Order: sequence, then C-alpha cells, then structure tokens
Amino acid sequence: SVTGVQTCALPIYLKAVTDTQKSAVRFEIDGVGTYDTTSYDSESQGDNNVRIFSASATISTPGTYTVRAYSSSGGGYSSDYREFTILVRSE
Repeated sequence: SVTGVQTCALPIYLKAVTDTQKSAVRFEIDGVGTYDTTSYDSESQGDNNVRIFSASATISTPGTYTVRAYSSSGGGYSSDYREFTILVRSE
C-alpha cells in the first residue's frame, strides 16, 4: 500500500480596514509569503470614512499561521503592524 500526506490549496481571503490616508496594505503570513495590495473599497457611515483593502493567499498545509498587516501612506510601509492568528483545517 502507498501512504502519504494529501495537501490541497486552501484559499485565504485577507481584509484590512484603514483610514482614507492609506494607499496600500501588506500582509505577511509566516511560512507562506508576503501579499501587497492597493485594491480597496471605500465605505462610509456618517462622518466615518474607511478603506477596506483585500488580498488573497493560498495555503497548502493545515496549521496555525501568524499574519501581520502593515499599511502605507506612500513611500514605504510603516514599521507598526497589527497581528492576528489564523487556523487552517482540513475537512
């Protein structure tokens, strides 16, 4: 018999909400890669205006991953970031 590890590409959809001064967001996923995006949707409610940046990544191995999100107002990304953890499970 043949045994092995079966993997599949699991899509991960990343979103970051920023103020309207930001022009780009970088998502870093430990062990996976870096994803830069300038694609955003604008939303407002009353006087509160935001930009929602979106990116997608593919993770092939189930596990726990740390994600860091950096923003840019032009001229490079901030050294400040927000961090969160995602859990990717196989069915």
